[in-house]
Amino acid sequence: MVRFNSDVVFIDGSGQVRSQVGDLTLRSNTNGDGAVIVGDAFSLRPEIDLNADLGVGTIRWKTLFATSGDLNNIFIDNTTNTVALLVQQDGDVDAVCIDKTGTGTGSALNIVNDGTGDAVIIDQQGVARAVQIFQNADREGMRITQIGANIGLFVNKTNTSFGNALQVNNAGIRDAVEINQTGNAAALEVNHSPAVIAVVINKNNVGGGDGLRVNNAGTGKAVEVNQTGAGIALQINQDTDVNSLEQDCTDATYSSTAHQIQTTRTSSVDFNYAEYLSNAGGSSDVRIRGDGTIFATSGNYTNRPTVGINELLPAITEDTTLFIDPTGDDLTGDGSSSTPWLTLRQAFSHLNNLWIAGGVDVIIDVANGVYTDVPQATFEHPNASQVSVIGDTSTPIANTITDVSTGSKTFTVAGDHTTLFPNGSLCYVMGSTLNDSSYTVVSSTFSADTVVTVEESIQDSIPGGSLYDCPASVNCIFEMASSAGITIQSCVLQKFDGICLKGNISTPSSGLVIRDQGGVSSSGPNLVASGHFVGIELKNSSSLVGETLVVHECDFGIEVADHSVMKISNGAVASNNTTRGLLVRLGSAMEVITAGSDDTLQSLVCSKNDGDGIHLLHGTLAAFFVQAIGNTDTGILAEFNSVLEARFAKSWHNDVGMHSLDGSTIFCPDSSGSQNTSQGYIADKSNISASGSVAQNNDVGVLATRGSFIRFDDGIVDSNTTTQFSPAINTEGNDNSYITDVG
Repeated sequence: MVRFNSDVVFIDGSGQVRSQVGDLTLRSNTNGDGAVIVGDAFSLRPEIDLNADLGVGTIRWKTLFATSGDLNNIFIDNTTNTVALLVQQDGDVDAVCIDKTGTGTGSALNIVNDGTGDAVIIDQQGVARAVQIFQNADREGMRITQIGANIGLFVNKTNTSFGNALQVNNAGIRDAVEINQTGNAAALEVNHSPAVIAVVINKNNVGGGDGLRVNNAGTGKAVEVNQTGAGIALQINQDTDVNSLEQDCTDATYSSTAHQIQTTRTSSVDFNYAEYLSNAGGSSDVRIRGDGTIFATSGNYTNRPTVGINELLPAITEDTTLFIDPTGDDLTGDGSSSTPWLTLRQAFSHLNNLWIAGGVDVIIDVANGVYTDVPQATFEHPNASQVSVIGDTSTPIANTITDVSTGSKTFTVAGDHTTLFPNGSLCYVMGSTLNDSSYTVVSSTFSADTVVTVEESIQDSIPGGSLYDCPASVNCIFEMASSAGITIQSCVLQKFDGICLKGNISTPSSGLVIRDQGGVSSSGPNLVASGHFVGIELKNSSSLVGETLVVHECDFGIEVADHSVMKISNGAVASNNTTRGLLVRLGSAMEVITAGSDDTLQSLVCSKNDGDGIHLLHGTLAAFFVQAIGNTDTGILAEFNSVLEARFAKSWHNDVGMHSLDGSTIFCPDSSGSQNTSQGYIADKSNISASGSVAQNNDVGVLATRGSFIRFDDGIVDSNTTTQFSPAINTEGNDNSYITDVG
């Protein structure tokens, strides 16, 4: 006899009610097809401890349902050497479902096991979840204290159909799952075969409580998840103000994207890290690099370097060349010269599983040819500084322009150079009067000289300057798939050169993206991007050092953002882009310095863009020679405390030549702002220093307004339609503005 102090209903397999209230004799049939429904309060715990006449040695019920209450719904206190709770499920529904939706203080499931058997074993072969717990109360969703030498919680979900192995939904203010394990087995082990998430923990309450807390003092693993399906192994959704995943374990492997990581070990099987990663500003995207260092891509954090994992991964111990080829195959190839891969993505993926020993160089050799439908390739490797991606190794050749035809849109150069300028390739002009820009070759013919016909209009018929070929646009072309590009993130690649990245401007892709403290130490003389949404993009404290860049017919040409740095030594061209040629913003800087002392060689060309040629937005640009010609808006725009310093600058045939705005400074002596639709030079709440410069054939030559200052010593200002200077030279006006000319 067992006495219950709350309503209890027993229904047999036929659905007949046997008893409703008070004393109840429980007799279980051997088929286990009865049902027990228990009311509020103590659930299955009797009022007094009496000998229960159960009919069989173990209660076997097909359905066991307990409604919510203020104390534990199901309480198992096992001090024997047997399993505390064993559930075997072959059906297509949940093996165990605990719905603790009441707001009381009891735990949904509390198991204390002092024996040597497992605390919980669940073998699930059905298509539903093995364990599902809904907890709204202010206690743990699941708490297991395991003192024996076996596993604290073991879930074996071998069915390959849908259903999570373990799902816990906890809206209370305590931990969703807490496991205290002092034995030497794993605290939590999950074997999962379906192609869905193995473990899901939803901790949605905004109060306290951890999503998952594992305290393991034994020698076994704190958490092990074996996932063979295509789904996520472990997912934690945490809205509370404490840890999503906290581990206090002195001998366990661990990695996480949670916002607190702490361990007392100095080395472990998977990653080596020590000390503490703190985040005082909320959640961060925290990652662990292959060298063991911990970093975050957002939020406030403390980054402490640690021991690497060079002894933990297979290593490349000698100089190695990996090959990709348009005839290669990612499935059957091995990256050798005889059986190359097809894509750069496959080469990156191969290296991600290898450690590169110190002093060893790895070259990814990109064979010449046209690669079609090239997929997205992302590289993030702790030894990236020892890796180079090299395509065509030719250097652009300067061919002196002897004749120009604006009507026929042709450039003529001496000698036979038709192989340099095939149909559909790119070329660019530097050192001319007004024609510096990039061009698409329509054809090239040779008679006495080579005549190159181009697609774009030519501004000036005066010969001069040099016509350069773009070897990568001829020999090594990546025709990127929709929305695809090359990304270098959180590492610094040694070299990336000799490749033309061709995209589809209608898709939101960037040709080359360097992000999250990533970098390229050398881009060489032969890097081309065309047809992308953004041609070349640097962001989040990244860097690129190169020789020559050509960005042509993208939406946005070159963008350097978020405290990034770009340094070019031998010329950059960003022309014929549909929105803007160059943007340097948010604390970023660009330096374009011509190698050598040839004053006629342009170092930065931003021409024929639909929009601004050069736009500095709280950015800095230092260049030897800048040319911005034929842009539909402003040739050179510096705003919001930006700085431009150029030894020479030419800004012609734009709407506005040079514009300094909102605390910015343009320093460009011996420059020229002429033949622009509106102003040659304008300073608005800012400064321009342009001694020895020229402003001719604009509507307004030089304009200073709203407290601005322009220095135009020894300059030439004439032939402007409306005004030469406003205010007049050496006279205050236009809201305390001033233009000085002491020459």
